[in-house]
Order: sequence, then structure tokens, then C-alpha cells
Amino acid sequence: LPQEKVVQFAALAGKPAEMLREVELAVGPPQMIEDHKQLIDLTQNSSKKLEDFENLKNKLEDLKKQAEDYEQELRRFERIQELEKQIQLAEWKQLLVRMTAAKGRYEARREEWDTCKQETDVLEGKFNEIRDQVDEAKRELDEAKQAKSGDESSLYRVQKELEEMREDLMEREKDSLQAIRKIERLQAEKDNLDEDIRQSEDLVARYEAERDTFVVPPDIEQQIVAAQQTLTQAHRRLGNLQEAEQRAQSQYNHAQRELAEIERQIQQFRSVKDRKIQSLKNSNPELFRAYSYVADHQNMFEAHVYGPIMLEIDVDDPLNAAYVESCVGARMLDGFITQNEHDYKLLHDMMNPKNNRDSPIKKITVFKMGDGRVREPNTSEETWGHLRRNGIQYHLFSKVKAETAVMAVLTQQGGLDRAFAGETQAYDRWQKVLEDQSLIFKQQNGKKAHVLGGGCFTEKGKFSATFSMYGNQTMLPKVEPFKRAQKLVVGDSKQEEKLQARKNELERSLRAAEAELATAKENVAEINPEIAQKRMRLKELKEARDKRKNMETRINQTKRIIADKKKQDPMRARPKYERDRDTANNSLLELAAEMKEKGQKLARLKINVQAHLLREQPLQDKYADLERHRRREGGILTDKKKELNDLAKDVEKLKKEYEQARKKKKDEMPVLNDADREGIQAL
Repeated sequence: LPQEKVVQFAALAGKPAEMLREVELAVGPPQMIEDHKQLIDLTQNSSKKLEDFENLKNKLEDLKKQAEDYEQELRRFERIQELEKQIQLAEWKQLLVRMTAAKGRYEARREEWDTCKQETDVLEGKFNEIRDQVDEAKRELDEAKQAKSGDESSLYRVQKELEEMREDLMEREKDSLQAIRKIERLQAEKDNLDEDIRQSEDLVARYEAERDTFVVPPDIEQQIVAAQQTLTQAHRRLGNLQEAEQRAQSQYNHAQRELAEIERQIQQFRSVKDRKIQSLKNSNPELFRAYSYVADHQNMFEAHVYGPIMLEIDVDDPLNAAYVESCVGARMLDGFITQNEHDYKLLHDMMNPKNNRDSPIKKITVFKMGDGRVREPNTSEETWGHLRRNGIQYHLFSKVKAETAVMAVLTQQGGLDRAFAGETQAYDRWQKVLEDQSLIFKQQNGKKAHVLGGGCFTEKGKFSATFSMYGNQTMLPKVEPFKRAQKLVVGDSKQEEKLQARKNELERSLRAAEAELATAKENVAEINPEIAQKRMRLKELKEARDKRKNMETRINQTKRIIADKKKQDPMRARPKYERDRDTANNSLLELAAEMKEKGQKLARLKINVQAHLLREQPLQDKYADLERHRRREGGILTDKKKELNDLAKDVEKLKKEYEQARKKKKDEMPVLNDADREGIQAL
């Protein structure tokens, strides 16, 4: 190596001749060594070659100068070698430092991973313990629900059986009563028959006595013919007069029917609900279909179902109708009201039938009546004084009339009890009205509220105020423009005026027809006495002729009737009815005993179901709490596992960096000797 030759060259410092020769060998031209050898030969033979000595001496001086230059180059080369060695040592130290740093980072992150792994194991054990508790609580809850479900199924089955038995009992009781009534009717028929026979026998005796008192003139038939001819002539004149009377009567009846129709139409237009129904039918056919269906099936509900609510409300004028509609909203006006849970579920089942059948009614809004209490306004006189001063005139509640159930929903869920109506001036200065401190009060919970929280309605619009729930409870005003009523209808005065005019015209026609009819009746009445007199004479003659004949006929007919009645036996079917009665009574007793046992069983099942409910609720609460705890701990465990995975990735990455640094150190740095190690430490 070059550095090894430098060392050998430095060892020749005390041997100039050998140094010169080595310099010549190293840097001189090829013939220089030969020249040197010749010089030596010449020096040894100086006597022979003195002249050449000077030349050689000069050459030697040149060579010395060259040697000095070579020595300077040698020192520079040695310095370069020393610097290269220091650079090599620095590179080796850099490899060692990088490997040591990578190892330190790897071991530190490995310790973090070990710590996180221990924490994860603790959390996972805790989570598994909570999960086991959740599973145990779920199992207990499922067992309680299963037990309750079994008893509920039995309760439903027993209730259904008891209802069927109750219906059977009513049928059997009906059979028993029917048999008893039949027996009573048989006895009554026998008594009536005996009484009829007795009365008929008395009647025959009376008829026979009366028959013997009649005396008939010998020319009775001639008198009857003459009277008949006179009566016929009078009837012809009466017929002509009666035709005139019928024509007048027909005109009168026609005028009366048309007047009745007009009055019916007037009454129809005066009926707000009928007009609302017609409006509903025209504007919302699906809702009208739901209304008709509920009305036709009211017998299926335990209590009356109201709706749509807009048909159940009476409002005195269109302005208040617009206020009410804006207050409670279109959704509530289209809704129905049920008075109990059974009817609420039944109505929902009608909207959502099972077995994928078509619903008889489309989706509608159904409200529960709640406790059924109407929440009436309770504004004090002092507050009313402040309200009137600000142009508020009355409670909107006072302008609405409806059934108690409807008013309960309108006040409890529609806010009708908190709505006011006022003048347009109040709307023009709504901001000052809302900022009036006399209309702001504190509720029991300490929160602020406004008397006009439910809104104040005017002909220009509506304004109201609420307060934010947090912070300093800032007032939140709300202003809306006036909207006319779209659903609530109160009257149609123009149509009523047209119908009233037609009614007046018909009444005048009716009076004229009535006068004509009266004239015709007077003419008929004038001839009626004459006809009546002639008819009376004819009647008297015929009666005189027919009385004895009729009496004979009556006597014979009555005797035949008496004979037929004596042949009748109404009591023939009594034994059969008595057997039916006894059979029905025995069946009633057996069924009543069976119903008593079923009733006792039903009571026991109800107690069991209630006990299951009392046991199920704590289990439900326990399961819910454990499930929330499990989710919370699961979230913590998931976060810890994510952190552990991130640390594992970092550990793996740092491990690779450490192995790469160690491999690079092994590949690029040889085994160090003591001098190299001391040199590296000195850096």
C-alpha cells in the first residue's frame, strides 16, 4: 500500500544513498537508476572520470532539489492520509451513533408497547367481566319476558274463552227466556180464546134479540132505486168541482214541495259542519274517505272517535276561524282523537293492516285524549288590564265551541288556551308589546315565560315570544303574516241570500195557490151538504134493508167462529216448551260454574302478569345500565387497542431501522483495533 511505502521511505532518513536510490526507483525515469549506478562506478573510478564528476555533481544537485520537492509532496500525502483516516473514523462513529440511537428508540418504544399491552389486557379483562354481566342480565331479562309472555298468552286465551262463554251464556239465557215467553204466550192465548168464546156467545144472543126488533117496509127496493138516481146526478156535479179543486191542490202541493226544498237548502248552507264535510270531500278526498270509514265503523270502538278535528270545531266568524287554524295548525285540524289506548291501537291497525292487505284508510294523524281535562285560560284581572292596554282583546279559547275531548286536545296539545286575539295596532307595535315587563313572568322552575307565548293573532298577522333555555334567557320574538282559513268554514251569505229570495217568491206563489184552492174547496163544500143529505137518505134505506140481512149473516158467522175456536187447543205445545226451558236453565247453571272457574283463573293470571311487570322493570333498568357501561368500556378498550396497534407499528418500524443500522455498520465498518477505537472515542 502507498502508506506502507511512506513508512519504509521514512526509515531511510539516515541512509541518503539508499534514500536516493529508492527515490530514483519511485519517481525517476527508468534510466536514472542506471545513471546512478554509472555515477557510483565513476566515483569509484574518480581518477579516471574526473571530468565527468562535475557533471554528475550538477546532476546530483538537481536530484537533491527534486528530492526536496518530493519530500514536501510526501508530507502533504501523509497529511491527506491522516485526514482520510479521521474521515473514516468519523464515518464509523456515525454508523455506531445511528445504530445506538435506533436501538434506543426501538427499546423505548418497545417499553411503551409493553406498558400499553398490560393496560390493554387489564381493560380487556374488565370489559369481558362487564360483558359477562350484560349477558347474565340479558338472560335474566329474557327469562322474565318469556315468563310474562307465557302468562300474557294464557291471559289472552282465557279472556277470549271467557268472552266466548259469556256470549254463549247470553245465548242460552235468551233460549231460556224465549221458552218461558212461549209458555206464557200459550197460556195467554188460551185465556184470550176462552174469553173470545164467551164474548162471541154473548154477541150471538144480543144479535138475535136485535134482529127480532127490525121491521122492513114492503116497497124498500123502489125507494132505494129512486134515491140512487138522485145521488148519481149530484155526484156528477161534485166530480166537476173536485177536478177544479185537484188542479188547485196540485199547484199548491208543487209550490209547497219546492218551498220545502229551498228551506232544506237554506238549512244545509246554514249548517257549518255539513259545509265543512262538503269542503273536505272536495279538497281532500283521502281524508274524507278516512272520516267516512271511521264514522261507519264507530261501533268497533269502545268510545266515540272524533275527527277530523276541523269538523268538530264551531267558530263564530271567518276571522276567528283563521286565528284558530293558524294557532293549532293544519296537521291537528286533519287529525282524529281517540279516548283510550284500545281505540288508539285499533285505529292504527286500520291504517296498517296485517297480512299485507290494503289499508281501508290512508295515513292519518291520531291524537290521544290524555286525561281528558280542558285546560282553560287562567289569566288574572291584573294581567288582562296590561293586555287590554296593549290592544289585546280576548282569549281565542272563548271563540271555539267543541266537545270536551276535542277541547282537551286543542288546549293540551294545540296551545289554544294560551292564544289571544287583538287589534291591528297591537301588531303594528308588536316589539313594544312583547317588551312590556308586566307580561313577562317566571315559571316554577325559575325560567322566564311570556303571557303571549302562545301567540297574539290580529288581522295583519301573528306575533309571539319565547325565551332561550340557556345563558341569560334572551327573548326570541316570532312574527308571521296573516293567513286566511283554508279548512275552517263559517258561512256563505250570498248563497243564502239567493235561496232566501227564491223562498220569498215561492211563498207568494203558495199564497196565490192557497187562495185558489180555498175557492175550489168552498164550491165543493156548497154541494157536499146536498150530496150528504141524499147519501144519508140512500144509506138509511139501504141500512133498513140490509140491517136484518146483515144481522142474520153476523149471527151465522159468529156461530161458525165459536165452533172453530172451541176446536183449538193452544196448550198442546206447552210440554215441549217446558222441556226447552229446563234444558236451557240447566245449561246456564253449568256454564255459570265453568265461567266462575275461568274468572278465578283469569284473576290469577292478571296477578302473575302484574308481578312479571314489576320484576321486569328493574331487570330492564339493570340491563340498560350494564349495556351503557359495556359500550363505554368497549369504546375505551377500542381506543387502547388502536393505540397498541399504532405502537406495534412504530416498534416494528423502529426495529427495522435498528436492524438496518446494525447491518449497515456490520457491512461498512471492519473490526476495530484499539487505535481505531481510541480514535473514534476521541472524536
